[in-house]
Amino acid sequence: MQVISRPFLLKLFTSVSLLALSTASAQHDRAGHTGGLDGLYLNANLGLIAYAYDSELLENGFSVGKIKATKTFGGRFSAGYHLNEDYDVQLSVMRPGAWTSYKDISPPDQDGTVWTNIWAITGRRHIDLAESTGIVLEAGVGNVSRHGINIDGQEVIKDAHYLHPLFGFGLRQKISDKWHLSLNATYSPPKKSINQPATTLVTAGTEFSLTRLSDEKIKKNKKTPYYFPKHIIQVAYSGDWAGFDINRQFSTGLSTSIPVFWLGDVLVNSGFVASYQHNIFHTYKNFSLDWGGSIATFRTQQGDSFYAVSIFPVIRWWFIRTRAMDAYFNYSLIGPAYISSSVLDGIDTGEEATLQDFMGIGFLLFNEKKVNLDFKIMHYSNGNIFTKNPGIAIPLTIGLGYAFN
Repeated sequence: MQVISRPFLLKLFTSVSLLALSTASAQHDRAGHTGGLDGLYLNANLGLIAYAYDSELLENGFSVGKIKATKTFGGRFSAGYHLNEDYDVQLSVMRPGAWTSYKDISPPDQDGTVWTNIWAITGRRHIDLAESTGIVLEAGVGNVSRHGINIDGQEVIKDAHYLHPLFGFGLRQKISDKWHLSLNATYSPPKKSINQPATTLVTAGTEFSLTRLSDEKIKKNKKTPYYFPKHIIQVAYSGDWAGFDINRQFSTGLSTSIPVFWLGDVLVNSGFVASYQHNIFHTYKNFSLDWGGSIATFRTQQGDSFYAVSIFPVIRWWFIRTRAMDAYFNYSLIGPAYISSSVLDGIDTGEEATLQDFMGIGFLLFNEKKVNLDFKIMHYSNGNIFTKNPGIAIPLTIGLGYAFN
């Protein structure tokens, strides 16, 4: 596999960052959906996913007692763009709620799980049947990633990673200009050369489209007395002095865990992060959307060092507004990132191309709200785009920044 050079990736990152930020800067109307935001949509579908996984996937010399979760709860989540009334383009991820389980693998009488995720880029065609009802035809390319089973260094089921066609069909009911309901079927064909079965997903879902706000609401948002800084420059320090229970609280591992985030097998000891964020949209008081870019350097608990560069979206919910302080909760998902090493603490994390996520709370302080204080946890993983995805956990990260318009 050809290795992409670091200078090229840094140039690509810089170019994309400047393009995104310059595009955002051209959008003078942060109080209304303008420019690239119009036409965006989010789609969530839940239902039944089915794989025809069987004993043929096993390498020679192995047998299995029972295979479970070949039909299980699953879902598909998409973000897309309406090119016009008839055509869309979208990015989606499709996965089960529970991995397929191979029970009593012999030898050595152990269990294992097969993880399968499909990320896809597809196009959709809308065909109206009535005023508010229609069908949707879909086709594109799926990135199929199968994480197999390895027991005591023996390959029981091989990993697989390849591009393959993806097809879909749906019935769509319009509720309003922003909301649609749908019934959908998605199909990824089998790949016989590696014994990968077909994947079928049947779901019900909702779709929310971003549309330009009414002139009345935009006028109200523009006259807001609340502060939404257009720029935030921040430096931050990550340290494991507080342990990783904060990360576990919002992933897994504690009796009180709330699984809205991720941990990771690679644990970072310390690090520094420099970032810039640019606001592109805000409501009257409580919600804002930013784009950002960051450069970071980290050291793991076992002494490996790496750096990371990323671009990312940030949503903020401003839950306290006072004269001397504003407080927000922020959440960032699927920020394209590059890490300088994919093997850390002896663990293969996948590829250098990965994704950055973070969540936390922050404050704008004092009368002018120029001082930014931020607390967050972070995570790097590839979302199972590749067959290896143990994840990197970044401990409590404390940032100090400057906010301005």
